[in-house]
Amino acid sequence: MTDELSHSYSLFIKATPQQVWEALTDPRFTIQYSFGSAAKSDWRTGSHYAMTSADGATVKYDGVVLLSDPPRQLVQSVNIKFDPAHIGHKEMEISWDVEQFGETCQVTISHRAFDSEAQLFDMLTSHCSHLMSGLKTLIETGNPLHIGQHTTAQA
Repeated sequence: MTDELSHSYSLFIKATPQQVWEALTDPRFTIQYSFGSAAKSDWRTGSHYAMTSADGATVKYDGVVLLSDPPRQLVQSVNIKFDPAHIGHKEMEISWDVEQFGETCQVTISHRAFDSEAQLFDMLTSHCSHLMSGLKTLIETGNPLHIGQHTTAQA
């Protein structure tokens, strides 16, 4: 991509690379941390994938698996379907990199998009901390993370 935007977010998860891969690709897990989205694919390079509503009735976004190297790397093209204002946008890319560090894995999500998609890019990347915190909590505890609204203590 030329004239591109990029964003990466990393954290450490106490897990094996296989546990992280399963959480990234199995709908039983994705619906618990990925805003209710169920992953659908065989996750082979060149295959189609879709992130759907939990019941499978609505495609939130989809694309092609650009690279699948289980359990270390997953690269996907992204076509947004959930917001009519962004249907037909230039394709974006998400990559997941998983690297073992002793009893933990460093998990990095990276987004790439064209400059012309800055508004959509900003909206998607603004959710990285929520998504990754949910992934980490689910893998480490077996329970989904429920984040409430931010409140400010009053004096």
